[in-house]
Parts: sequence; structure tokens; C-alpha cells
Amino acid sequence: MEPLSKKLGLTIEETAYGIIRLANELATNVIRVISVQRGYDPREFALLAHGGAGPMFAPFIAEELNIRKIIVPFIPAGVFNAWGMLNLDVIHDATETRIMKLTINESEAEQVSKIIEELRNKIIEDFRNEGIDETKVKFEYYIDMRYYGQEYTLRIPTSYPVTLDVLRSTIRAFENRHYLKYGFKLEGNLVEFVNFYVKSTYSLPKPEIKQVERTGGIDKALIEEREVYMGNNKVIRVPIYSKELLPTNTTIQGPAIIEENTATIIVLEGWKAVKDKYGNIVLSK
Repeated sequence: MEPLSKKLGLTIEETAYGIIRLANELATNVIRVISVQRGYDPREFALLAHGGAGPMFAPFIAEELNIRKIIVPFIPAGVFNAWGMLNLDVIHDATETRIMKLTINESEAEQVSKIIEELRNKIIEDFRNEGIDETKVKFEYYIDMRYYGQEYTLRIPTSYPVTLDVLRSTIRAFENRHYLKYGFKLEGNLVEFVNFYVKSTYSLPKPEIKQVERTGGIDKALIEEREVYMGNNKVIRVPIYSKELLPTNTTIQGPAIIEENTATIIVLEGWKAVKDKYGNIVLSK
């Protein structure tokens, strides 16, 4: 930091603090994009802090967005994303673009059924190569549709195998969906199939989230006190606690720091932290 701080005419601490503030602001802007710009008020949500740096940045982001609750999961923050990935269901999908202008007859139903069958067989082969029993896989079938001459499409669920009745009901579903989305439908107009999409899911057993209540006094969780730079050349001494040793339902008043193996949780002044019965750290303003 020293060469940079000399160029900026700041102390090393001020320079480092400025970098942290910039990182916080960038993260705050990302949350604005996925909330405010989509019509959601972040004040109505809790902020889930995960990733190695998440619990350190989260309190400053929450302050900026007036979020009053932060949850740090019981899974160590630095491996939370990996834990989530390992517990995801196995999903394969396949798609094919083939533009078809429909007159709605048996031949078209057979052709659509054959396209979906080919996509389905491709997915089954993928599951077999992974050693997964395809009979335990759930399939979903969709067709991207539009009125002839339109630019945009709507994705409509359908059934397999595709019979003439299935073809007709899929088109009716498209027209009803079109009416709900755009306020009109053009009954009798030619309909085009554009994309055929098959999604398949093999559900994995989910881990049981157990209660991990810990008793005892908070003194056992206290590691030390440490000087912390708070900006504006202000340094304060704050208690440092071990997340693993914190007793359940004991309140920690900020400012304080809670450490775990993969992350640092900051409890700002005006905030409190409580370890719930599942081991999550819940911060509230």
C-alpha cells in the first residue's frame, strides 16, 4: 500500500480503507441492479452473506441499502457456494431450432413427436454415461412458439408423445398465454414452432439440516481484543469471537468481529449478532 498511499497523499490505513469502500460500493451497485432496477425494494429483504469476503462486506452494503437483516449461513462462508453446487439436482437439457408453420394435422404431430424423441434420447444417453438410471429422471417438454410473422416467441409446455390432440392443446395454451402477456390473441392465425426444448432432472437426496445448539458462556468464544481502523483516522478496540464456540441464542452487540475458518464476520456499531439453533449467524440493526 505504501507506494500508492504516497502518490495519493494518504496514510496507508486511509488508502486501504478507501479500497475497501470502493469494493463495497461496487458490490452495492450490483445489488441495486438486481433489486431496485427490477422494481424490488432491498429494505424488504434479508441479505445472505456468503463467499470468503461476503460476511466482511455485507454490513457496509446493508447500511448503504438500508437492509436491516443479514444471514451468514452455518456452512463456512468460503465453501458455501461449493456446498450448494454439490447438493444441486443433476439437470440435462437439449434444444433444437426447427421453424415449422403449422396447419395442425397428424403428420405434423408425428414430426414434432419425433423431434422431441430425438432430444429425449440424447439426454438419456448423457445420463447413462454418468451412471444414472434414466427411469428415475423427470422430463419436461417445451416449445417456443409465435404467431406467423411475429419476431418474439413464448415458451409453452407440452406433452410427449405428441398426438394431434396434444398439438391442439399446446396451441390453445400458447394463445391463452399470449393473451395474458400481451392482452390479445389471434385465434385462427397461423402459428409457428421455432425451438424445441427438453429439460430433465435427476433429484439428489438433500442433506438434513440439523440443530447444533451450543451451551456455555460467551467468554469461551472470546479470542482476544484487537485494534480496528474505522475510517477518519479512528481506531477502536473490538472483541474478536470464534463462530464455532459461540453459544446459541447469545447476543453480541457491535462493534465486534466473529471469525471462522474461511471468513470474517463484521458486526458494526448499532448492529447485533445472534447464533441461531442451526448455527447461522443472524445480524440485525
